[in-house]
Amino acid sequence: MSQFYIPYFRRKQEERGEIPSIWNYDDIPVNVKTQIILELNSFNWIDFLCYLVINFLRKEFGRFQLAPRDLNSEINDELFNFFVSNFHIDESLTVIEIICMHLQLHDYDNYGNSRVQGKKIIEKINFRLRQGGIGYAYNLDSQSILKVADEPIHQEAIEPAFHFLNTKGYELAKKEFKEAFDCFRGMNFEDAVLHCGKSIESTIKTLLDDKKIPYDKDKDNLGKLIDKVLNNDILPNSNPNFLPGLKQTFTELTKQRNSGGHGASAQTHIPVDEAHAKLALNLGATFITFLSEVK
Repeated sequence: MSQFYIPYFRRKQEERGEIPSIWNYDDIPVNVKTQIILELNSFNWIDFLCYLVINFLRKEFGRFQLAPRDLNSEINDELFNFFVSNFHIDESLTVIEIICMHLQLHDYDNYGNSRVQGKKIIEKINFRLRQGGIGYAYNLDSQSILKVADEPIHQEAIEPAFHFLNTKGYELAKKEFKEAFDCFRGMNFEDAVLHCGKSIESTIKTLLDDKKIPYDKDKDNLGKLIDKVLNNDILPNSNPNFLPGLKQTFTELTKQRNSGGHGASAQTHIPVDEAHAKLALNLGATFITFLSEVK
């Protein structure tokens, strides 16, 4: 069975909006754990690191051995076998936390070089977790594993937005919104803004189709589609300044995203950072949820 297999009951729950498609807090797939191990193997002092981590975890878990291994095998195998075969999320996160703490704090060469490389490895581990949609990361300041994407906006807008987009007719908008989050998790912030804008466009188009309001499916961009909503009094009880504000904000975000394309010089390109991408996603989710409540 593929390691990417999602059980039927989980697929049905996600279709009903009961499981958000954004972050996974329940388990770390084997492929993500394997990626983490491969990142660790590039650490110059990996053997000593594993020795320290194994001895610490044996004491904390109260085990003489974390996982079976051949007498002739490397001690690293004991740690990696335990990590990969362990399906308890808390224990798996404990392994990651202890590894990252040793990478961050322990000076393996007495010159500080190991700490510099260790922090780079921690960044790669966090990237693999994020790329895999795992809702945890190691925080250098607190020296611990913390839950990510746990802001109130996540519960109040993003999850309801996914739930609404499960409605028949909004399949394309849901696909684009999911792609926006996939890009955000993969730290591709520019495309995250692009797909979020597309999702809002598709949501408005479906709404206009439901209302039998004509528009140009090929040429009307987000700004023109919002004008259609305003000019046809689709949202009669909404604040008249809200949609123009949304239009202006997304126009600027999209302009920033596109400033490096279509022959523009490198000097005119303004990269989209994580903060702006998060603003776009939260704003897009809020608007989609807003539409679901007033349409």
